[in-house]
Amino acid sequence: MTVYNDLEKALAMVEASKGNYLLFATDSEDEKAKQVFKDMASDMERHAKILQSRIDYLEQNNQLNAGAGDDSDSENGGSKKKKKSN
Repeated sequence: MTVYNDLEKALAMVEASKGNYLLFATDSEDEKAKQVFKDMASDMERHAKILQSRIDYLEQNNQLNAGAGDDSDSENGGSKKKKKSN
């Protein structure tokens, strides 16, 4: 499994956790518990943004991931993106 795939899997797990925490917050009658779960959901949102940022970086800068997550390469006319040199 590639780092890219691992990051996608981690992002999916973080999103699922965030959803669970929000559900727990909604179901909690105790205001303190409700706030704890909301805070945990906010933490997961921050984690998701970090993971998504890394995925975006890999998509833009790693030729091995060109077209990753997309089964077709038709948008690029069948060619891989080239990394810009400075």
